[in-house]
Amino acid sequence: MKKIERTLVMLLLCSIFCSLLAGCGSSTLELQDTKLHVKPGKTAQVSVETDSRPLTFESSDSDIATVDDNGVVEGVAEGPAIITVTNSKGKSETLQVIVDRVEPESITFDPAAFTLSPNEIVATDLIIQPDNTTYYKVSYSSSNNDVAMVDRKGLIKAVAAGKAVITATAENGISAQCAVTVRQNAESLDIEPTLKMQINDKETLKVTPVPANSVKENYTWNTSNPAVAIVDENGTVTAVSPGAAAITVEGETSGCYAVCVATVIPEPFTIRKITNRIDSYVDGLAYELNYYATVDVSGGTAPYSYRFELIQNNEVTSTSDWQTIRSSEGYAAGEGTCLLRVTVMDAEGYFTTDVLDLLNT
Repeated sequence: MKKIERTLVMLLLCSIFCSLLAGCGSSTLELQDTKLHVKPGKTAQVSVETDSRPLTFESSDSDIATVDDNGVVEGVAEGPAIITVTNSKGKSETLQVIVDRVEPESITFDPAAFTLSPNEIVATDLIIQPDNTTYYKVSYSSSNNDVAMVDRKGLIKAVAAGKAVITATAENGISAQCAVTVRQNAESLDIEPTLKMQINDKETLKVTPVPANSVKENYTWNTSNPAVAIVDENGTVTAVSPGAAAITVEGETSGCYAVCVATVIPEPFTIRKITNRIDSYVDGLAYELNYYATVDVSGGTAPYSYRFELIQNNEVTSTSDWQTIRSSEGYAAGEGTCLLRVTVMDAEGYFTTDVLDLLNT
């Protein structure tokens, strides 16, 4: 009898011990959702029921979705991720997070209009809303390919004068438009056809495109003879030395050109002074004299040539050859007037003349 009682007591104790062991290892962990949807930049809460805290949360791909210690999931980029929840007893459950695609709600060209020259190429820029858009694919088209074309990347190429509308259309059907105006290139250029200048003079040539409303363009200036006249990038011509030079302007875009002939004339020159030494005898209208004259010249282009003419009573009675010596001497006798006319020619072939009254010096 005592042996049976001991056996029953042992069985009871074993039962109680097993029950205690079973109670110590049991735990509950239940997730209210098995899948969460969230958009990039937005958050969602993982709801958990458990009798064993604290909990730990872990994301399988933090480039897609992140989760903090409180179970708040934030979408990062479009795609799936697995969130694992583990309680303090080591029990784990998982749920799937889907970061949804965010399609554009509006697209806008920036800028919304272009004014171009033929053959000019520009890149378009689109403003996509909302800011957290994760996916958009856009196709481009032109309303008039004879005026402006557009490629699949949104590069616009101006073709010819006129107007066109470039349209960008997203896969979800929303669209934006950009107005393109292509201006006409100049058909010709007008400038002053001739210039007459003196050394060191400056003149700025004005270019007039034809037609007047054609595309504004940069101009390239050139001179055929920089020793005579030079020209800067603004079309300002500077006279350097006597002669002629062709000043040419060419349109960078249109390729049109025009020519102005700049003629640089020598600096005006004069006979500044005639110095005269004279021995004379005058009796009424009669005279007899010996003269010596020296000429000073101002301006012109050296070297100079000189010619001396004796004029008596309005008749030329003697003429020297052209000479490089600037003085002359001689003898004269007669009645009435007696003049010495001096003519000077410079190196460019320009002349100046002065007259000396030999009887009144």
